[in-house]
Order: sequence, then C-alpha cells, then structure tokens
Amino acid sequence: MMRRIERIEYRRGLLEAGANADDLPIRAWQDSEIPEAVRRAIREEGIPDLSGVFGDREAGDPASTTS
Repeated sequence: MMRRIERIEYRRGLLEAGANADDLPIRAWQDSEIPEAVRRAIREEGIPDLSGVFGDREAGDPASTTS
C-alpha cells in the first residue's frame, strides 16, 4: 500500500554547544506543495518503509506517516 505524504518539514544548520535545534530555520511543505521530485525520491529510497530509531532521540520530533 502506498502511503500518502501529507507534510514534510526539516531544519538544517549547525548548532554550537548549548544551542537549541528549535532555533534553526524550518522549511515545510504541505500536501500539494511537495515537489514531485521530492515525492519520487522518497518513494524510490523506500523512506516510508524504514522503521526504528536513528540518531539522537532528543534531537526533534520523529518522522510520521499516515495510511
């Protein structure tokens, strides 16, 4: 079953010691704003099929999908 991507958001940047990730600029796309190239890359890489915990659990909100 193909899951529909409803929202993508990400932050990028470098944090100095003691800095808060919430201070980094955020880029968000809602449903129809998500570029087709991004949707295609997500499908081709199998991102929705990944599961588990990766990286720092305290770094931010986990990715979520809806069926």
